[in-house]
Amino acid sequence: FPAAMIPPSVLGAWRAVFSRDIALIPSGGVTPEDIPAYAAAGASGYGAGSQLYAPGRSLSDIATAAKAYVQACAGASRP
Repeated sequence: FPAAMIPPSVLGAWRAVFSRDIALIPSGGVTPEDIPAYAAAGASGYGAGSQLYAPGRSLSDIATAAKAYVQACAGASRP
């Protein structure tokens, strides 16, 4: 779903009624800075498209962005 339009509080409300067997994966605007809040709300994972890759973006910039996502995911605690 478009995370840019659905904040972690909405995901948390969904998580309260959806089984843990149902993956809720915010995508569409998720940044590394957003991941802790989505994790705390019960996100199952994250989608990173244009926030990570864009045509013409240097490999170095992509690697730096990817490392930021990995670090954010590793440090995020889930309920």
